[in-house]
Amino acid sequence: LPDLLILDIMLPDGNGLDICRHFREKTMNPVLFLTGKSDIRDKVEGLQQGGDYYLTKPYNFDEFLAVIQMLLERQKRIEEKIKEKLYLVLTGVLTGVANGFFGGGGGMVVVPLMTFLLKLRTKVAHATAIAVILPVTVVSAIIYCAKGYFDFGTGLPSGIGVIAGGAAGAWLLGKLSAKWVTRIFAIVMFAAGVKLLFF
Repeated sequence: LPDLLILDIMLPDGNGLDICRHFREKTMNPVLFLTGKSDIRDKVEGLQQGGDYYLTKPYNFDEFLAVIQMLLERQKRIEEKIKEKLYLVLTGVLTGVANGFFGGGGGMVVVPLMTFLLKLRTKVAHATAIAVILPVTVVSAIIYCAKGYFDFGTGLPSGIGVIAGGAAGAWLLGKLSAKWVTRIFAIVMFAAGVKLLFF
């Protein structure tokens, strides 16, 4: 399908309005009507059938080029927003799977994804990861408790330490440079991997 469809309403082998309607059923790529029919009713019908812009003849060529550029740039922004939303959903799914399957570790997944896929700054990615993981952790904890996997004798005292450590970590995040935050995160991930493989 073309990135941009330019149509006249009066065509020798069909009607531009019908073509526009069928094109719109398959894609949201922009449609520009370029036609001699200047009546307001024709313009309204063209837009109602899915046209994005209606330019009447005779037209100024510079305006014609400007409209094309505007429509293509707008479509590019829409596609980028859709891609960003898909990356957000993918990040959430992978984080949820890691957190639910391993009983934690969602941050090890969500931080790199937010940094490389979503292009978030390092500190913003780490801070956002906490907010993303919190509801997932709560849901996982409820499921584990319901199935009898949770050790209250260990979990409750450890939870107090986690709260204190979380506060300290949030304070350090604001004090350290992004470079050092990345280094520390990489060291922790490496150490965790080595421990799981060999100990």
